[in-house]
Amino acid sequence: MNWRRKWIDYTRGGVDVWLFWRRVSQQQLDAMHTRSPTAPGQGFWISRLQRHGVYFSAPLDVDFLMLQHFSDAYQALDDGELGPHVPDKDDDLDGHEKRIQRAARVVLGDEGGEGDTYTAEERELFPWYTYRFLGKGKPSTHILALGRLTQDELRTGLPPVFATMFTRIREVLHLPEPAEET
Repeated sequence: MNWRRKWIDYTRGGVDVWLFWRRVSQQQLDAMHTRSPTAPGQGFWISRLQRHGVYFSAPLDVDFLMLQHFSDAYQALDDGELGPHVPDKDDDLDGHEKRIQRAARVVLGDEGGEGDTYTAEERELFPWYTYRFLGKGKPSTHILALGRLTQDELRTGLPPVFATMFTRIREVLHLPEPAEET
């Protein structure tokens, strides 16, 4: 049995799968991983995959997403920490840009490009991403950063993809909606 047949069997042959295969040729499917994240139609595929329990954190991964949404908590320094060295824009614009570019190459890897698909604000986070997540324990980094937040800050600042996932989990497990806190 080929993998396409397995996928259809896995999803019980639903209409969504039939439309999925009708819209995409095998050649297009085989080349999908080479498409730019900002290519037209990506939103269609993301929403289609979410129907099957596949969720994406954008623009990079969950670590970057959390750094982006809770930057103050992730950029707070504990005793003995110096943070990433990034020259000040006003004092050394060229040095600043070179540091951001170097961090982008480290974060995105050899084949990840220069980070052109990221906004200027997102690119500014690359040095912090390398400092917090590359070479350090990710769980401990998240525990420390999230420990700096109140429950209300966490609830109101949580990236939308988490709310979507939590809603889907409640649906699948037939759980009630959480009670509103007063």
